[in-house]
Amino acid sequence: MLIGITLISINIVNILCKTRQVTFLRILAKIGLAAGLGFIFIGIFTLKVHIILRVFLFLNVYGAINSIFGLYRMNSIQKVCRECVYKADWKNCDGFRKMYQRLKEHGFLVEE
Repeated sequence: MLIGITLISINIVNILCKTRQVTFLRILAKIGLAAGLGFIFIGIFTLKVHIILRVFLFLNVYGAINSIFGLYRMNSIQKVCRECVYKADWKNCDGFRKMYQRLKEHGFLVEE
């Protein structure tokens, strides 16, 4: 699990140091993230505890990691929307108009 944490830290350093413009570092960070998560999950399932506890631990770690990256993604989208002229007006935004229309077509959105 220590190897996994070390590999995931490469991705965290990539995000914090704003090295996202360098393609090689982005690719290396993604590979490190995937390998790191794999090592962590293998480490969880090789623990000498009951299977229910291992599954519970796996689901909690998986949920925590997804939450962290989801929050990061949400913050980056909000930053872009604050600087845009549409200010998250999804119906009129050039970037989200098609997605908004599809969601509305299939009943996922209701007009307010």
